[in-house]
Amino acid sequence: LIEETAGYTAINEAIGFALASESCGLTDELLCQLACQVLRNSSPASLIRGWRFMIIALRLLEPSRSLVLALSKYFQRQHAESSIGLNQRHIELALRECNILLTGAIKWKQSAKELI
Repeated sequence: LIEETAGYTAINEAIGFALASESCGLTDELLCQLACQVLRNSSPASLIRGWRFMIIALRLLEPSRSLVLALSKYFQRQHAESSIGLNQRHIELALRECNILLTGAIKWKQSAKELI
């Protein structure tokens, strides 16, 4: 229970940071930093947190179209190179969020459990 609570606290802090970055015009920078975290991370637990934060940020923020296109290509490459498992599931969710942003489809609200 303590680990689960700590995870939700970290996610709440990340959501607050994401929303603050949007008001400061730093949305693309935040997403680039998250992409670096999932690119250069050898810790499985930290890698999963990075993907979770990426998915949340994509759901909450409106990055530039050029960044979404670049992230989509990056996620596709990561998906092709990833082994089947939790990491691949997170990559698929990030790809889905990019597709939603690129097509202008309606974002469906999901529960916190679905986010993580």
